[in-house]
Amino acid sequence: MNNIHGLFLGGLLMPLLTGGSSGAYAESLPTEIKPGQPIFSLEQRTKRSLTNQYQEYRIEIYNDQTIVFHGIWNTRLIGEVQGKISPKQFSQIYAAFVDIGFFDLKSRYGSELRDKRIPLEAESEYTITFHNKDVQKTVVFSNAVPPGIPPGMRLLIDKFKHMSGARQWACPAVAQAFPPHGEFSDVCDFSE
Repeated sequence: MNNIHGLFLGGLLMPLLTGGSSGAYAESLPTEIKPGQPIFSLEQRTKRSLTNQYQEYRIEIYNDQTIVFHGIWNTRLIGEVQGKISPKQFSQIYAAFVDIGFFDLKSRYGSELRDKRIPLEAESEYTITFHNKDVQKTVVFSNAVPPGIPPGMRLLIDKFKHMSGARQWACPAVAQAFPPHGEFSDVCDFSE
């Protein structure tokens, strides 16, 4: 029985200890480093009504390639952790903003188009900000009405999570150990 618990615990901790499967690893920094205004930020709030689970976190990336992850609710890491990404990863995130025409997007997409009388199984709201010198743009969108999501936005979010290495911290801490089919299932879902 102890081996089963050890395997279960190891399965939960291994992605955290190894940086998960994101392919990006953030180098830990002392927590007292507080860079200036973030260049890129991504905030996600997710509500899954069937399981009554809520998740919220924010990822900030600064000009010196410092990333700051703020685990607010139901993330693998609650609180703040800092790391560093490579200049190449930073450039790839910047290129993703340019590729989707981020600066030409409206400021809000999605949830305002949805019929509020129809309950959702899950809804995620994202707030994405680009701020560099005199240029600032924030776009808020919800997956409540997928046709309302601007083209490329999901790819931008995926690139943001992947290149920053923040998936290792964002994966929800609450896992469903005994789902209906009997297999272990982590509630972490990055396919949105």
